[in-house]
Amino acid sequence: MAALDIGNAFVNLRTMLSGLSAWQTICGVSTSAEAARKIHYGAVELDPEDPESSENPCIVLDITSLPTTWKGNTLHGTATFEIRFYLEMPDAEKATYGTQYIWIWTQFSSMLAAINGAVGGAGQAMISN
Repeated sequence: MAALDIGNAFVNLRTMLSGLSAWQTICGVSTSAEAARKIHYGAVELDPEDPESSENPCIVLDITSLPTTWKGNTLHGTATFEIRFYLEMPDAEKATYGTQYIWIWTQFSSMLAAINGAVGGAGQAMISN
């Protein structure tokens, strides 16, 4: 990736996430192209004609940090991306706080497992907490 090429980093992250079968299952779609339409950069733009419209489920990608250091006539740094999940809970899962809690963590866990498998190779995104 070119120096400070944040745009391509966003595109690559979206491509990786849309290809995850866990995300496709959450979205109820069968292709990465359909899943990619549920991943937004920075914010979700809702239909101004329909104020009650919802984009759920969706992911919003944002950058939270880009500290840089000037070394050897080049800026060096590590971009930190935020992946926000917005999910609409099925009515069947809303019976109790406990069922809601388990449902959301089940969805999140499936995404973490899928991301873990997708970023394990050399030259790909790396995750830290």
